[in-house]
Amino acid sequence: KKIVDLYNNKLIKLSPNIKLPKFEKFIKSSFHLYIIKIFKSKKINRDNLLLKLRKKGIFTNVHYLPVHLQPYFKKFGFSKGLFPNSEKYGEEALSIPIFPNLTKKQQFFIINEISKNLI
Repeated sequence: KKIVDLYNNKLIKLSPNIKLPKFEKFIKSSFHLYIIKIFKSKKINRDNLLLKLRKKGIFTNVHYLPVHLQPYFKKFGFSKGLFPNSEKYGEEALSIPIFPNLTKKQQFFIINEISKNLI
């Protein structure tokens, strides 16, 4: 929870280029993923940010490819364009590192690298 709180407090400053996950106070979470949404701009998009962060040793990931775009579902006739909302989410969502042993130093490095690329 402390890791999530620090991300929330620091990354909120990047709005409107980013959307943070919303956690209701009455919901308890294991916070096994911290997914931010990167809004495409002239400067950056999610895929560019992912590559830039990885070059700095920050291993981000995409969670998840919309179900109807999974290779298995092609044989059932599913294709791009059928579910635009899930596709939009799939193009914007980026998981950033969160794990119990993530240090504040590591977390500030992640926050600073995200900030440098979005401002």
